[in-house]
Amino acid sequence: MMGAPLWRKYLKPRLKIMYETARKKGMRIMTHTCGDVTEIFPDMIELGIECINDIQPECMDLTFLKREYGKDIVLFGGLGSQSTIPGSTPEEVVREAEERLALLGAGGRCIIGPAGAIPAEAPVENVVSLIEYFKKTLGG
Repeated sequence: MMGAPLWRKYLKPRLKIMYETARKKGMRIMTHTCGDVTEIFPDMIELGIECINDIQPECMDLTFLKREYGKDIVLFGGLGSQSTIPGSTPEEVVREAEERLALLGAGGRCIIGPAGAIPAEAPVENVVSLIEYFKKTLGG
């Protein structure tokens, strides 16, 4: 784990070089994070990151992220893979998906889904209900 000051000092300059090189070759930039990285969202946008995964409801304020940064970066995740998906009923999982799709999907620039890997102990019924909800709602 690394705080924002150390991230800015040691990683940001190196990431800037790496991302600039990738963009010159026509690549797009998406990054994976764990935990609450809200403090460095402006830095990541400045670096040209186009999508951040995982947006974790267990430790991040999704309303704030959407309001402050949703126009500048794609938010990927939003569903509680450490909370709701493994520890709730299928109905509660679908309710969370509905709420998060309404919040994060407003105006686009989101990829809704589990905020990280679904743990093995998650009830299969919860995962199936989520898949069925997305098929019905988003098509496919």
